[in-house]
Amino acid sequence: MPYTSLNGNMFSLLGKDGSFGFRLSKQDREECLHKYKSGLMEQDGVAMKEYVLIPDRPLSSPEDLKKYFELSYAYAKTLKPKPTSKIKRVKRKNDLTFFYFVTFSFITIVLIAEAGVL
Repeated sequence: MPYTSLNGNMFSLLGKDGSFGFRLSKQDREECLHKYKSGLMEQDGVAMKEYVLIPDRPLSSPEDLKKYFELSYAYAKTLKPKPTSKIKRVKRKNDLTFFYFVTFSFITIVLIAEAGVL
């Protein structure tokens, strides 16, 4: 499921079935739903409350598509950033010793391989 996100908040997505949706503010969502007589985006049978299903008409109009993409991006900028889930690096007591160990191990493996032992 390809998507775009800002600060960990998804704001547009392509569904498994090929449908396309934008995350919009309440006002923009109501306008889009009314203008295009569309519905909410659904994934696995569950409606995504803030995502509007984009019908074919605006998809064929680059101006309309650009407008809703920009509105979706603007709405994503107002959302609270989600914390990252990156694994924090554990600080070793002596990183230089570890670096020398890894370098020595690599050189040893290369020399053994060149000698034909491996």
